[in-house]
Amino acid sequence: MKARRKSKASIKTTSVRKKARAKANSVKPDIPLPADWPQYTTREYYTWMMRGMPQDAIVANWSQHASHRSHSPIFWYQDKLLSCRNCGAEFVFTKNEQRVWYEEYKLPIQVKAVCCTTCRQRQRKEKGPAKG
Repeated sequence: MKARRKSKASIKTTSVRKKARAKANSVKPDIPLPADWPQYTTREYYTWMMRGMPQDAIVANWSQHASHRSHSPIFWYQDKLLSCRNCGAEFVFTKNEQRVWYEEYKLPIQVKAVCCTTCRQRQRKEKGPAKG
């Protein structure tokens, strides 16, 4: 059986790709990198994502997140319009609420608000005072 030879064009294309990849890796990103650099993303991907960050968003602090073993980290928080599962009303899960939930309370990043503020307050009243 004959071994397949690579064509000159194929070899040249591979060489061009390797050079482009090396050049991309050597470029210093213009966006500052977080001090707690995570293993699950590359510098290029972080830079690319941060260039697309909305103006009104808050940058996520990965060092404050609970361990989530995710390949899709949260890069920033922005207001999300959600629907309450109890009353059906639309409500905004604010960027500040998200930051508190994920960075201060250490909730998993996959968690999101499912009830509006009114329904959450009603549920807390019905439960009674927290035991501690």
